[in-house]
Amino acid sequence: MRGRSTSCSYPVFVAHRSASRQSRIAWLVRAMFLVFALCLLLPGPARALGIGQQFNQAYRDFHALTNDSKRKQFRSHWEKLERAFNAVYERDPDGSYAPKALYYNGRVYEEMGRVSFVDADFAKAVDYYHRTAKRFPSHSWTDDCLYRAALLQRDRLHDAAGAYLDLLTVIRDHPDGDMHERARRALDELDTTAARQQMEQPAPAPAPKADGPARLDMIRYRSSDDYTRVVLEMDHPVEYVYKFLAPLPEKDKGHRVYIDLRQARIGPDIKRNVRISDGILRGFRVGQNDAQTTRVVLDLLEFQDHKVFHLNNPFRIVVDVYSPDKQAPATAISRPPSPTALEKAPEQVAREAAQRYKDVNPNDLIKVLGLTIKTVMIDAGHGAHDRGAAHHGLYEKDINLKVAKRVGALLEKQGFHVLYTRTDDTFVPLEERTAMANMSKVDLFISLHCNAYRKASIRGFETYSLSLKSSSEQARRVAARENGVQPHQISDLQFILADLVLNSKVEESSDLAEDIQSSVVTHVGKKYGIRNHGHRHAPFYVLMGAKMPAVLVEMGYLTNRHDAANLASEKYRERIAEGIVKGILAYKKRIESFAMN
Repeated sequence: MRGRSTSCSYPVFVAHRSASRQSRIAWLVRAMFLVFALCLLLPGPARALGIGQQFNQAYRDFHALTNDSKRKQFRSHWEKLERAFNAVYERDPDGSYAPKALYYNGRVYEEMGRVSFVDADFAKAVDYYHRTAKRFPSHSWTDDCLYRAALLQRDRLHDAAGAYLDLLTVIRDHPDGDMHERARRALDELDTTAARQQMEQPAPAPAPKADGPARLDMIRYRSSDDYTRVVLEMDHPVEYVYKFLAPLPEKDKGHRVYIDLRQARIGPDIKRNVRISDGILRGFRVGQNDAQTTRVVLDLLEFQDHKVFHLNNPFRIVVDVYSPDKQAPATAISRPPSPTALEKAPEQVAREAAQRYKDVNPNDLIKVLGLTIKTVMIDAGHGAHDRGAAHHGLYEKDINLKVAKRVGALLEKQGFHVLYTRTDDTFVPLEERTAMANMSKVDLFISLHCNAYRKASIRGFETYSLSLKSSSEQARRVAARENGVQPHQISDLQFILADLVLNSKVEESSDLAEDIQSSVVTHVGKKYGIRNHGHRHAPFYVLMGAKMPAVLVEMGYLTNRHDAANLASEKYRERIAEGIVKGILAYKKRIESFAMN
């Protein structure tokens, strides 16, 4: 009986266990269904909290991995992060976390590429960034995506054209974004890099003619009350003509300047009619004048002085527009000098005015004729990626900045107001430097540089002013180096400079250069044995368009051991700065003395 009883009890025990298991399974199913139902009943923000936590966890994991020098060497950890961010994106492709998830997948592959050194990883990062920008063009992170994509294309994938396009998109479509200024600087870096690569080629072949018409990609400008600079960005070089047009009152048209771009088309993002109303320009208009010509018209509020020239690498056309010189106050003198007199050299103007207005207080006359020198802009050449000349760890950009700050400090002690084109290690493009001076209405513009030459024996100090022609082959070479072009291309500047020189402060700049050169050589020469290369003339981009006396100072040759050792010395740089200030004071005294006699 026991055996039978025992044998009969086992199936009963198994049956009880089976029923218990089924009961637990049923309970779990009901619990899961209840949780799912509760999630559906929750409001939208509460449900979104889950995806936010999911993103935040992936975000924390990403930054933890980037800071873990050992774990980040393994590809599997990065791929796990990609899956985590993809899960966030796929959970709600149109939600607020979707663009952030795509962006961080770009970051994942960017960091992976830094470890693997595989171009395909960087390309995948660019793809993620572009997907974000395309999918969410108005998101606040889109400009970050385009900027990072541009840097990867420029620095890792060697795709300058792709980088340029992304940077232009940031500037054009995200003017208020936090990447706008960085994108502008990165564009400038691309310009300078292209120019330097061109210089390094010993005998570059002529650039092949681009297939199809050129394209006007962007029109950008910067303005003040009496000065505006407009830049036309082209995708490749183009022939152009420009002309000043008189007013047509019967058609309600004022003064205009038009620029015809030959064999050119209007880019898809160009606005056809833009109002500026900044006191200089009423605005500009763009139209396809005929099948082969794009015309840009600048509408002026009144008669204005203007200059038009182009720069290369990349090709762009620059239009400077100035307001008329302000007339003298009626209480100061009874009759203002004629416009033609104001175009003469300052000494001649002062003499003629002093003769005409014998009874006028000389100090008032100096102010009326604009012969006062109160504000000086110091331009430290080069900067950031553009190191300039270099010798054994000594970089021109650093020396220029140190001397610029010292010159500025000494001028301030003399009562001058001093402005700078840069005060730290940043890059400012050549065409922007005199634009800054013009808009700030400075009285003098001093650009500081160090020289370089293939012969290490060459050394010395020289001061340049703008001129249509180079005073020597050496001056032409220096101009080519500072302009970022080949020496043979300097001859191509002649037609550009013809108008600029006629309308710039050429004589005044020449006098200022003479005074600075003489003062520095006298002040520095006895102690340091400086070699006097004199005052020279050359066509410098950085001096183009200046509405004030402007000079470029080459403080010595970094390629020469003697000059390099001097420039590395703080005492020598102090001496150079003192000499430059003495030259500025001599020029100021020279100008004011004519009115006082």
